[in-house]
Amino acid sequence: HLIRSLNPRPANAIETERSVNTVPDVIFYKQESGIGIALNPYYYPRLNVVNTYQDKIAELDKPTVKYIRGKIREASFFNYCILQREETMRNIAAIVLSRQRDFFDKGLLFMHPLRLKEVAQELSVHESTVCRAIGGKYAQTPHGTFSMKIFFPMAIKTMQGSLTPAQIKSKIVELLRTTDKKPADRIIAERLALGGIVLARRTVAKYCAELGLKNKIKK
Repeated sequence: HLIRSLNPRPANAIETERSVNTVPDVIFYKQESGIGIALNPYYYPRLNVVNTYQDKIAELDKPTVKYIRGKIREASFFNYCILQREETMRNIAAIVLSRQRDFFDKGLLFMHPLRLKEVAQELSVHESTVCRAIGGKYAQTPHGTFSMKIFFPMAIKTMQGSLTPAQIKSKIVELLRTTDKKPADRIIAERLALGGIVLARRTVAKYCAELGLKNKIKK
């Protein structure tokens, strides 16, 4: 009776979240001529249609022949959709590589603002097509594996030109290295404004939270 009352999986009570492995859809890899692009074949499969039934169509009745031919057409359309999806992703990856070359050479702080609309116009497709294509997709790069959305940072206009959120966060960290404790978000916003970066206090607070800044920045 005691054994039946016990929990056979006691660790389940302390498990907080499951570990999920991120598998990249696109791989940007270094080669002698620069950065190459490859698509993960796991996400771009091919549907193979065996010829067993097609070879025996002459021996089958009309309803069966009609059914088989219909399924073969569906399989061909399925493969066509996969090829279109693959081509769209490859084209998007090529544009990302050309527009964000500084990122691949130097890292996140050198990412340039890029809008989905710009990519859509270059590919002559609707913006929603690009949005769906990168949704939930990941890319493996020389600097790590990231969501495809990271290549489309918003542009924040400042007196220093258009900056990405990552570049502004870097400037916040540099600013706080000269202080023992983190000042109020309003003070940080005022100091950034002196350098030509005008941000709302709430935006500064958001960036500080994303950076994990609490009381002190180590030098």
